[in-house]
Amino acid sequence: MFFISCVLLGITDPELDILDTFEDVEYEKHTVDVSLSNTEENFQAYTYVWENKNDPNLYGNWDFEVTLFSALPVFTPFCL
Repeated sequence: MFFISCVLLGITDPELDILDTFEDVEYEKHTVDVSLSNTEENFQAYTYVWENKNDPNLYGNWDFEVTLFSALPVFTPFCL
């Protein structure tokens, strides 16, 4: 089961390149089918999957806001 905390819509190719660079080799990009809980719309989207399935940090609770704010100092230089 996958928990997806958000879907980013309208991403441009340069923005997608930034995400690809940020996620780097630890992740593999996959295309997945997505359905949003607040609509009946279905579409395809990219997702990044952590490659090391034996990483103990991969399993357990995950907080989007904590992860986002801890990653911002690393991610922001890619956007400048």
